[in-house]
Amino acid sequence: AMNWYPAVDKSNQTERTTVSADRFLDAARRYVRITVTDFELGSKAGIAEFKVLGYASEPLPIVPVGPDTNGWPRPVIAPLPDSVKGVQRPIIDLSGTWKFTQTPVQGFWKNSAEPSGWSDAKVPANLEVLGFDIRGKQGGDWFPDRNIENVYKKSISIPQDYQGKKVLLRFEAAFDVARIWVNGHLVRTHRGGFTTFDCDITDYVTPGEDAWVTVGITAEKNFVEYQHVRGLVGEVKLVALPVDYMTRLQTETTFDATYTDATLKLTAGMMLGSAATTNANLEFSLTDPDGKTVLIEPGSMPLSAQSLEQTINIPVKSPLKWDAEHPNLYKLPT
Repeated sequence: AMNWYPAVDKSNQTERTTVSADRFLDAARRYVRITVTDFELGSKAGIAEFKVLGYASEPLPIVPVGPDTNGWPRPVIAPLPDSVKGVQRPIIDLSGTWKFTQTPVQGFWKNSAEPSGWSDAKVPANLEVLGFDIRGKQGGDWFPDRNIENVYKKSISIPQDYQGKKVLLRFEAAFDVARIWVNGHLVRTHRGGFTTFDCDITDYVTPGEDAWVTVGITAEKNFVEYQHVRGLVGEVKLVALPVDYMTRLQTETTFDATYTDATLKLTAGMMLGSAATTNANLEFSLTDPDGKTVLIEPGSMPLSAQSLEQTINIPVKSPLKWDAEHPNLYKLPT
C-alpha cells in the first residue's frame, strides 16, 4: 500500500491528495512525499527527471560490513558427502507421503500419539496447493486471528550401518517456524521459511531400528506475504556423516588484471567429533573440463582442534574461462 502526496505549487504549499491508498495494516504503511521543483504549473515531467530525496526521522548508524564480517552468525550446513566409508546409503530421501494434521492433540510429538487418523500430505509441497486451509478464520486486514501449527509425522528406518556415524536430518525449506521432535525429544527449532537447516539426531535414534519424526510448522498470524506458502516445501533427507566431518567447503575465484591467471580461494572447516582426533589433513585436487588433473600448490590443508577452519589461496595458471558458449567447468574433489 502506498500513499502519494504531490507538492506542485511554487509557494511551497503542499496540497495533500491521496492518489492511491489501499486498506492495509497501519504498522505496515509507508509514505512517500515527492516535491516537483523548477517546473511551470500544468507542465508534465517524466519520472526520469525527478530527484527523489529521502531521510530518516533520526540519523541511521553507519555500520561497516566487510566481506568477512562476523556481524551475523553463519549457520553450519555440512556439505553432503558422495560416499561414507562403511555406509551403503549415506543420504536417504524422505520425500513422499507423511501423516498430517492441523488439529493436533496434546502431546502429539510423543511416540504414543498415533497418527493413523491423520490426513496424508505430500512432501515437499505447499499445503495450500494440496488443498489444506492454511489461513483459518480471517481477522482484520487479512490476517488469521490465531497461529496455526501444521503438524507432520513419519516413521523412518535408521540403517544398521549408521552405527558409529553422525546422523542428521536435513530440511531444505520449512515455512516458517519449525519445531522438530525425534522419538518424542525436541531436537531443535528453526525460523526461516526458505533457509536450509540440519538437526543432529544421533543421540535420539538407534541404528537398525525405526524412529518417529514429528515436525510442527507454525503459520504466524502476523506474517505479511503476497503468496501464501506453508509446510514442508523443501526436501527432507536422512544423512550419515563420519564422526569427523566437513562443516564448510567454499571456493571463490579471482583473476589478475589481464584476466589471464587466477587465484582459487578455498575455505574449509571440519568438526572433529572423535576425542582421539586432534588433527586432520584435507587433501584436494583440481581437474579441468576434460577431466585432466591440473597441477596446483598447495594440494592439502591442515586442520586441528585449535584451528577448525582455514583459508588458503591457490594460484592457477591460465585456466579456461567460463561463458555462455564455453561453459568450462573445473572440479575440486576433496
